[in-house]
Amino acid sequence: MNKNEKEINIARLIYDAYPHSDLLTIEPDKDCCDLRTLLEKVTSENIGDSLFRFIVVEIVEGGESTLKGAIRVMERAAEDVKAVLQALKEAGIEQEIVHDPGAELLEACKVLTSYTMDLLYRLDDQVNLGDIEEIQQAKDAIDKYNRFVASKS
Repeated sequence: MNKNEKEINIARLIYDAYPHSDLLTIEPDKDCCDLRTLLEKVTSENIGDSLFRFIVVEIVEGGESTLKGAIRVMERAAEDVKAVLQALKEAGIEQEIVHDPGAELLEACKVLTSYTMDLLYRLDDQVNLGDIEEIQQAKDAIDKYNRFVASKS
């Protein structure tokens, strides 16, 4: 630990930076004098916020109570939270598509359009797909929906 790390009160820094820390059952001048004191407070009492408790425990145990360790642990936690959040969002989008009758109808339209285009390609010398306005409208609607779904992720 270098001299600057010793001068930084990580416990107080965490408390002051934490959103809504004023709602915690922590007395900052007493409970945030150092990390060990704050760790004792958050692990022995219900402070009303499990995320704050998690942060303190991880910084003390996984970050070895150092500023560099705290940064490393919080960066890793932020990446983990981001991965879980992305998975939840994707599950929500999939659920909307699966349970949305409009999405099911759109899927049926995609299949029908694909099948119709396949048949028309077989008649390529007799039909110009660019001349069939309804086919082009269906393809445009499908593309628009696909862009909409992609923008939600």
